[in-house]
Amino acid sequence: MKRLRFSCQSHAEEKNISYQNLERARYRTDGQFDTLQQALQQQCRERCHHEAREWQLDAAEAFLSGLDCTILAGTGFGKSLPFTMPSFVKTDDVLIVLALLNSQEDQV
Repeated sequence: MKRLRFSCQSHAEEKNISYQNLERARYRTDGQFDTLQQALQQQCRERCHHEAREWQLDAAEAFLSGLDCTILAGTGFGKSLPFTMPSFVKTDDVLIVLALLNSQEDQV
């Protein structure tokens, strides 16, 4: 797999590149991303009893499209949901590994 190198100066530039990558992935799905995001949102309502935020849907879509994804946000902002949402719509086995002890050390 070819590694891409980025030299960005700001978070806004990084976000822009991420969304360009997501748009390219969407182009390859022949417009099915609307249906995918609707399915993710519906499953989130049914299973979690709340609406997913747009960035959570985009991140889950990125995972399902095979893109690498990093989410930077504060505690309690909802970072775990995008990692879980793909399992709502895929029947494949999914393994999620969380290094909780490492996370706790960072929080102290």
